[in-house]
Amino acid sequence: MPKSKKRGGAKKHKQRVKARNDKRVSENKRMERIQREMFNQIMLEKESGAFDEDLGLTGSNSTESNDIENNGGELEL
Repeated sequence: MPKSKKRGGAKKHKQRVKARNDKRVSENKRMERIQREMFNQIMLEKESGAFDEDLGLTGSNSTESNDIENNGGELEL
């Protein structure tokens, strides 16, 4: 970004760059904190057995591929 005398010169440019960099750093820290909290929550739920139960979901992708193989390549809708 060029430094313009009309917009305050080098001093103002330096302030804008510092503000932009500070904003970027704070945003990155905030995102890392959110990701860390989500990961910790998932790990707590995993330890408590929240992911151990069978949800009754069958592998829909494998079922579709079996249907295609059994029907000669035609998929029933």
